Order: sequence, then structure tokens, then C-alpha cells
Amino acid sequence: MVGSGRRFEEGGFFEKLDSIGGYLCSDITLFPDVPVFVVPSPLIRRLYDTGQLGAGTSISRDRFYSLVVPALKAVEAVEGATPRPVNPDQK
Repeated sequence: MVGSGRRFEEGGFFEKLDSIGGYLCSDITLFPDVPVFVVPSPLIRRLYDTGQLGAGTSISRDRFYSLVVPALKAVEAVEGATPRPVNPDQK
């Protein structure tokens, strides 16, 4: 199921990933300069398939920065995409 307080169901997770382009993730702890990261669905699927996401696909802030951000940089280097975060003032 999808939503707060519901248990994780892999089938629903895959269905949602297949229906969206990805997620926008922000780090509000850095307010007022909040970085926003665009995390594409295929990257999330790869991290899940390789066992790198936590139970129910949740991860901590530290894990996001040590796992997802480097993976985003690698994807961008291969695809020639614009570096993230979205806000050009962010590093």
C-alpha cells in the first residue's frame, strides 16, 4: 500500500515507480537554502533491486547523501544531465 501508516507492499511499490518519472527530495534541515534533488524512478528501482534501500524503501538523511547523491552524480555524468540539486545556488 502507498501512504502514511501503511505497510510496505512490493507490488504497489513497483506499480508506483512505473507510473511516475521519479521523486523530488529536499533537505529541509538546510532551510532557508533547501536543496532539491530529482531522483529518477529507474535509479530507485536499481537501488532497491541491489538491496541498497532500507526496509520499506526508507533511508536516513545520512544514507541519502552517501548512497543516492553519489548515484545521481554518476547517472548525470553518463547521461550528460544537468547537475543536481535543482536550485543552481546549491552545491
